[in-house]
Amino acid sequence: MVPVHRRPFLLLQALGAANDNLVKQATLVLIGFGLISFAGSPSLWTNLASGLFILPFLVFSTYAGAWVARTDLKVAIIWVKNLEIGCAVLAGLGLWLGRIELLLLALACLGIQSTLFGPTKFTWPARTEAQDQLPSVTGSIEALTFIAILVGSLVGGALVSMPGVLAGLVIGLALVGRVLAQRLPAVPASPVQSDDREDSADTRRARRLISWFWFLGASYLTQLPLLAEQLMGLPPEGVSWLLAAFAVGVGLGSKCVNLIGPNSIRIGFIGLIVFGLGLPWLSQLSLPLGVAALAALGVFGGLYVVPLYVWMQRRLAGPALPTAIGRNNRLNAVFMVASAGFGILTLAVIGLSAVEYFSLMALLSLPWWGQIRAFADQDSGS
Repeated sequence: MVPVHRRPFLLLQALGAANDNLVKQATLVLIGFGLISFAGSPSLWTNLASGLFILPFLVFSTYAGAWVARTDLKVAIIWVKNLEIGCAVLAGLGLWLGRIELLLLALACLGIQSTLFGPTKFTWPARTEAQDQLPSVTGSIEALTFIAILVGSLVGGALVSMPGVLAGLVIGLALVGRVLAQRLPAVPASPVQSDDREDSADTRRARRLISWFWFLGASYLTQLPLLAEQLMGLPPEGVSWLLAAFAVGVGLGSKCVNLIGPNSIRIGFIGLIVFGLGLPWLSQLSLPLGVAALAALGVFGGLYVVPLYVWMQRRLAGPALPTAIGRNNRLNAVFMVASAGFGILTLAVIGLSAVEYFSLMALLSLPWWGQIRAFADQDSGS
């Protein structure tokens, strides 16, 4: 029987991800198409908007993990959802009045509330679900997160010409999330205790492997316009279809982990390399083949990353889990910033072609094979 709290939690975390990306994408479109007043270069403001959202993950993730570790999970989620309502009102005013400073402030605040929510995202199922349910539930979290990112991005871009509707939607989603949070049961904080596995070599390895997934994901998603234009011959609006293919792929792969079992991380890692190498070549041969390869990358990415989260959920007890997730979220942000720097270096400075860039992205995973094998062997032997 499905626990009564599972659906409200899954839905509220998906609505939060959708709202973040709805506001972010709307802001980027408003700036990119000159639909809002600002001084200077659009690229300056778009990069500032993206940076303000990710900066809190770099600054506050460790604190967020410690805060969640000593707080009742329901109380923590309610606090975060209250903050989201304030952010939504601020974003709604920015959209309604066409004020870029309000939108940027809203993005920074949304980044803070997402940072605070991050450790609860994987701690909640670890504290409320049976051990054998963790792969399925964690797979659902990853699947819903990527689908929510997709939907939020598409809707945010599509409704910029209707600021009143967009503002109402942002505030409405935040209010629904708050109502859902109230339906969750209390989950008191675990007694404070030391756990030498909290930052063991195995835990640090799992965190690095998770962050590598976010490096790859950020790299592929950032360069979707390059893939669409230079290799697939698609118009700008075609990027949305590529985003959909990748997001749906990750969702599907995340849900298949429970079916495949312990070998899913190895299969996922190998698939990331194989389809990463095939992506640029298949994209030039045929549009359907290119889209299929991108979707396959998403599938194997889901197979790769979900077992790593499940490992931490099963191995880290008490306050060790949210603390480790907080540290992991900070490392994810570092890797995502590094992916942007890598793209600038290889494409703008060195001048790699699109084929060379995407081929190199696939090959960069090869040095991680030793850590993948060690993790998989250690996990299956435990």
